[in-house]
Amino acid sequence: MSILKIGDGCKDGCGFCHESLSLATILNLSSVSMSNPSSNLVKAIVSGVGYCLTHEEVAKAIPGAGLVTTIGLGLANAIAPNFVHQFTCDLSYNKLRERFAHPSELNHNLENLLKDAAVRSVSFLKRLYLDQLGQETDLSFFEKHFEQNPIRTAKEVLETMERDLQFWVKHETIQSGLLENPEDCLTTITDYLFVVSRVDESLAEWQKLRTFFAEKLPTCFELAFKEALQNDDKGFRSFQIWMLEEIQEQNRAILKQIQEGRELLLAEIRTLKNGETGQSTAVLQQFAEETTELKQILRDNHAESVGYFRRIIELLEKPAITYPRELNNFSAFSGEFVGRVDELTELAQKLETSQRVVLMNGLGGIGKTTLARKFMQQHKLAYQHVLWVEIVVPDVKTQTADDLLNAFVLDPILLGNLRLKLPERVDTTVFFSQIMNVLRNLSGPNLLIIDNASTELADRAIRDLLPGPPNWQVLVTSRQKLSGFDLIRLDKLDPEAARTLFRTLYTYALTGEELDELLVVIDHHTLTIELAAKTLENHYGLVSVAELTEKYKSKQLDDPDLQARIETEHSREETEIFIHLMQTFDLSALSDDEKWVMKQFAVLPPEAYPQEQLMEWLQLTDQKEQRKFAGNLQSLEKKGWLQRKDLVFSIHRLIQQVVHYQLQPGFEDVKLLVDTLTGFLHSDVSTNTINLFSFLPVADFLLACLSEDDLKQSQISTLKNNAGIIFSALGDYNRARDLLEAALASDLTNFGKDHPTVAVRQSNLATVYRDLGDYNRARDLLEAALASALTNFGKDHPTVAVSQSNLARVYSDLGDYNRARDLLEAALASDLTNFGKDHPTVAVRQSNLATVYSDLGDYNRARDLLEAALASDLTNFGKDHPTVAVRQSNLANVYRDLGDYNRARDLLEAALASALTNFGKDHPTVAVRQSNLANVYSALGDYNRARDLLEAALASDLTNFGKDHPTVAVRQSNLATVYRALGDYNRARDLLEAALASDLTNFGKDHPNVAVRYNNLGHVWIAMKNWVEAKHGFEKALEIGVKAWGANHPNMSIISESLAFVEEQIAK
Repeated sequence: MSILKIGDGCKDGCGFCHESLSLATILNLSSVSMSNPSSNLVKAIVSGVGYCLTHEEVAKAIPGAGLVTTIGLGLANAIAPNFVHQFTCDLSYNKLRERFAHPSELNHNLENLLKDAAVRSVSFLKRLYLDQLGQETDLSFFEKHFEQNPIRTAKEVLETMERDLQFWVKHETIQSGLLENPEDCLTTITDYLFVVSRVDESLAEWQKLRTFFAEKLPTCFELAFKEALQNDDKGFRSFQIWMLEEIQEQNRAILKQIQEGRELLLAEIRTLKNGETGQSTAVLQQFAEETTELKQILRDNHAESVGYFRRIIELLEKPAITYPRELNNFSAFSGEFVGRVDELTELAQKLETSQRVVLMNGLGGIGKTTLARKFMQQHKLAYQHVLWVEIVVPDVKTQTADDLLNAFVLDPILLGNLRLKLPERVDTTVFFSQIMNVLRNLSGPNLLIIDNASTELADRAIRDLLPGPPNWQVLVTSRQKLSGFDLIRLDKLDPEAARTLFRTLYTYALTGEELDELLVVIDHHTLTIELAAKTLENHYGLVSVAELTEKYKSKQLDDPDLQARIETEHSREETEIFIHLMQTFDLSALSDDEKWVMKQFAVLPPEAYPQEQLMEWLQLTDQKEQRKFAGNLQSLEKKGWLQRKDLVFSIHRLIQQVVHYQLQPGFEDVKLLVDTLTGFLHSDVSTNTINLFSFLPVADFLLACLSEDDLKQSQISTLKNNAGIIFSALGDYNRARDLLEAALASDLTNFGKDHPTVAVRQSNLATVYRDLGDYNRARDLLEAALASALTNFGKDHPTVAVSQSNLARVYSDLGDYNRARDLLEAALASDLTNFGKDHPTVAVRQSNLATVYSDLGDYNRARDLLEAALASDLTNFGKDHPTVAVRQSNLANVYRDLGDYNRARDLLEAALASALTNFGKDHPTVAVRQSNLANVYSALGDYNRARDLLEAALASDLTNFGKDHPTVAVRQSNLATVYRALGDYNRARDLLEAALASDLTNFGKDHPNVAVRYNNLGHVWIAMKNWVEAKHGFEKALEIGVKAWGANHPNMSIISESLAFVEEQIAK
């Protein structure tokens, strides 16, 4: 008899266990006496036991039960189990076989799920077998039959199986008969794998592998099928449909049994009509009691089933969200790989077992990146997702946390694959946290490699944000030993591997003694071996191995000052490496054209660049120039100074440093690159600055490579200005300030204080000072810029309007709204004349002026301006553009001030919908829209809806920013206002005290935000009739406000009125 018990018996937490129970066992579940069979029955049903019994069984087991009790059992049996949980939790290999029994009757494609599971299971098997093989000592078979490393040979064969299987399942149809018996299907797959391996299966080791596959494949297939369900949206939908069909069948059975029970009940009632009245009444009462219990159970089950149906429907209707295996672009492994097999195995084991980030540490040029790339090449198919992030910073510049954050935030391919969109203004720390949050939530196994990290990852606050086990394995390479990591130390090559590497690259004859002496001198350093071998190969007959060895032994450069500089800047080990590399570079005798190419690579981040892209960036348009450049690239690759994969070229970081020491590239050498990057980073009002973010690391790297004298060039100043503007758009205001201050200083020297270019620099720098909250410094710069623009261009020039608009925003920040209004009206009039009413610039001016009119209380004028701006932006950008949502939000705030809350609500709901579409529900912009909409619902008196929106906004901001961020304090303050309106004064007080504490920490005791918090807290104390605390809050708000805003600011009169009211209450 098959029983399904619903309870907590399963140790794995699935909530179900299957067991066979005898009838006596079932009855013993009840502690009630057998003299009350009805209670026994109901007790058993309520305890969760549903079972099928015949009338005779019941009558035999429960004396006097009768037909009515049998009907109760039938209804209990009709209670459908929780099939969703049953299917997903109790998914064994045998169950899979059962459910594949009749594929033709199912209305979805199980074949794709089966194929996917087959590929995944082979991937599991490969890893399991290689782990087992690596632990064995008897590898004589492999050594006898293969010259290569035995583990690598097995791995290559298994990878061939995996690759060919992927091709097979993509292009072949699995026969339905195999679906009906998955074991036969798996046998077919196994047969196929050993056919494509092209190895003699009669050999003992391969028979062993065949046995291994036969034993492990069912288990691996079961795991793979579950993983396929988790990662294949279409397959999961099919599986859900399958469950719906099963539930539908169960429901049909329920209806059938209910109908049968109804007929039996009618027959029993007819029988009772002819019986004794007392007996009939007792039986009917018993039945009424039983059916009341059963009805409740059925109602509960129905409610639960409805919930699961709704969840399934949500899953079916939810759009598929898939992420590619390779989450960004990275260079594939190329070149020689010799002597690091043991390290590869150690790395694989460490990543598999470590609960921490794994750090691979070693000298520059020792092979860290090569080993990491080789691991990625060999193992990436074993991961659901792989991500390679390289931190590119010149050796002359100290790495910072921003370099790490920008490596993620400024990778457009990564952001696109993760469905993330950069806002127009972005806090890199916040956006990095968002990226990490998405990565952490990807099902695994996944692999993240961070190449060339430095001390920034020693910061636990950053390291703890990285994804980790069980979904992610994380590898970091670094020249530095960092704390908090699981360390792998990568040392120099062993002598035999060093010999093999050299002889692979140097094809001429030499004695073992000559080679060993050379390798000892260069201390078996990987990069030096490669360059020495390639240099000798290309200069055969001109330079001998012995001559190069003697040159290395001297440990001297021709330039003693340069040698002293290297010894000062590097450790003893690194100094020897650099001297050897520079001696090799001298021997290479590069042509002038080759040296020019090396100078370009020296000032570009050490990444891979397609030949076409390099030609574009270096403005090589003539075919003859392009052919010569291509020839130089190939020549340098052959000599070992560049690396190549197809027509994509890169340079090693150490070689970059050698070029800087030897060739000292300057502005004149790289001015074509400077010109190209300056153009790339140019922006105006129509530019989507997000598209330019990816050029920032390139410009930053180039600038860090140039000397102080070169940085004073006017062309460099323009590059700094353009990059500074984009860094400001990125939200990196400190970096923007540094670049713009340097550009201004340079242009003051080059052009003088009255030059138009200087005014532009002042204006751009002032904008950044405003973003940093230094309004007085911003005002001074903008007044100087406006005066210069008026002198140079006259009052009607567009440049003057820009200066007026920027200065007006600062005056508005300072509370001088009349001055701000006058400036913005002049700017708007100028732009209307110069551009016409439909230009995007005019909409910006209208929006800024509307904000000032709103501050002045002229809401009608503000409304008219914002409606015109919104109409213009709808025409120019379309209804789904983020700029349109900004206009809608601003206009809604004005409608709210005018008391037209319904219109405000409609606009803000549209703005919120747009933000959700453009940025996703977890983006900070969505939280802003939710907060604004909540303010309107609050004004409409719908405080519950306002509370829900603000709670969602606060939760989002806590996730994105952390509890101590100023934005979180704003949300807490707004939410507190709603709780105060709802009468929950304690909750309002707690939120405001948290916001006040945060602002005191972030801004200091004299910041205007602190004054606002004290003011709001004062109002909560009023509601709680704590007049003393309220008085203290308003007094603090006034004390801070007079410093921050001045005595005449509108806020001061509002706070003063509140304080006066409290003092009146105290006086009473």
